Amino acid sequence: MSQFYENIYVAPNDTDYVVESVPDAALLACLGIYPQSVVRKSHCYKLGGPVILHISSRKVAVGKDLASQILVREAE
Repeated sequence: MSQFYENIYVAPNDTDYVVESVPDAALLACLGIYPQSVVRKSHCYKLGGPVILHISSRKVAVGKDLASQILVREAE
């Protein structure tokens, strides 16, 4: 059974995740972050910095405020 995390900001690095819920921000869909999409969290910068996500062949930086609203579960 997959483990649920509060948000992708606090989820462990270097892991693939299935997105369960995203905030209502059109930018996320344009970046390929939408429910049931698979993303890989590369790392998170310290002191409230952005999260680096791999989506397909792209790297995307998502700020802490937005990343904290993206709910994920670990991919199987």
